[in-house]
Amino acid sequence: MKYYLTLLFLILFALSGCISPEMRTAKIAINERDYFRAIENLDRELARIPGNANVWFLKGYAYEKLSDWQNMSMSYDSSLALSDEFMSEIEQSISKLVSRYYRKSVMLFDSSLWDSALFYLDTAIIIDKSNFRLYRQAAITTYRGDKYDQAIEFCMAAIDIEPTIFAARDEASNNEKIAEPDFNMESRNVLLAIYHEQKDTNNVVEWSLNIMNRVEAIDGDPNDYLSSLDKLIEAYDAMEENVLAESAIMKAIEKFPDNIQLKLNLATYKSRSEDYQGAVKIFEEVLLSDPNNVYANLTIGTVLIMEKKYEESIPYLEAVIAEEPDNLSALQNLVSAYYNTEQIDKGSEVRKRWESLK
Repeated sequence: MKYYLTLLFLILFALSGCISPEMRTAKIAINERDYFRAIENLDRELARIPGNANVWFLKGYAYEKLSDWQNMSMSYDSSLALSDEFMSEIEQSISKLVSRYYRKSVMLFDSSLWDSALFYLDTAIIIDKSNFRLYRQAAITTYRGDKYDQAIEFCMAAIDIEPTIFAARDEASNNEKIAEPDFNMESRNVLLAIYHEQKDTNNVVEWSLNIMNRVEAIDGDPNDYLSSLDKLIEAYDAMEENVLAESAIMKAIEKFPDNIQLKLNLATYKSRSEDYQGAVKIFEEVLLSDPNNVYANLTIGTVLIMEKKYEESIPYLEAVIAEEPDNLSALQNLVSAYYNTEQIDKGSEVRKRWESLK
C-alpha cells in the first residue's frame, strides 16, 4: 500500500482524456511531492468546479502528506459529502494515522506523562473527530492528570457522539476484532468519579442514575450498578433525602435479592425513619444467611432493649461480643439486659469490662 495512492493518481491521470490544466498540474505536483503547488492548483480547480469529490480527495491527500491534519480532515469530509467514491482510501488513511498517534499516547499514558499523552490524543481527535473512543481516552488521561474540567468536557463529547446501544451491539456482531459491544460506560464512570470527588451532589445523583439505568438497559456489569448506587445513596444522605435513598435501595434489592449489604442499608434507613420493626424484620433476614453479622445483631439487640424486651435482646448482644469483644455499644446494652433479667453477676462483670474500655 506504500505507493497505492500515488499509483492511483497516475492511473487517473493516464485515463483522463479531458482534464483541466489545473488538475493536470496538481497531479503532476503530487507525483513530484510538491504538495504546496498541488494545493494551489486544486484550489483553482475548486474555484472553477467546487463540487468535485475527486479534487477534494486529492487536496486531502496533499494536506495529509504535509501533516496538516485540520485541513486534511476538512478536505476528506468535503469529498465524502459529495461522493463515497474514495471512502475506502480515506478510511484506511484515517485509521492508520489514528492508530499511530493513539499508540504513542498509550505509551506516554503508561509512563504517567499525562500532558504528552494528551497531545497525541488531541492530534488523533483532529484526524478523526467522530471517534468517541478517542474522546474517552482523553477524558481518562486528563482525569488522571487532575484536570477535571477538561476531563468533563471530553466525557461529554464522547457521550454526545457514542453509538446507540443497538449500533454498539451491531458493531460487535459484525466485527471479529471487537470482543464485546462498547457501551461507553467508562466515560460515565469518570464523570461520576469527578463529581463525587467534588461533592457535587446534584451531578452525582444525575450520573449515578444514568449509569444504573444504562446497566439495566444493556444488562451490564452489576459492579457498575452497585458502585453507582453507593454514590447515589451518599448524595441522598448529604441532601437529607432519606425517602429517595430508601426507594433506590429497595429497587436495587429487587435486582440483587441476595445482596446482604443492600438489605443492611435498607434496614438502616428504616431505623432512621423510626420504623424499627421494619428494620428488625430485614436484619432477621440477613441473619438467616449471615448469623454472625455484627451490625444486624447489634441493631436488633438495641431495638429490643428500647422496647424493654431484655431477655430477647441477650442472644443478639452476646453474638456481637463473640465477634467483637470490645464493642462498647453491645457491652453497654448487655449490662442493661443482664441487670433487668436479674443476672447481676454477669451484669457486673460486663459493666467492669465496659468501664475499662470506654
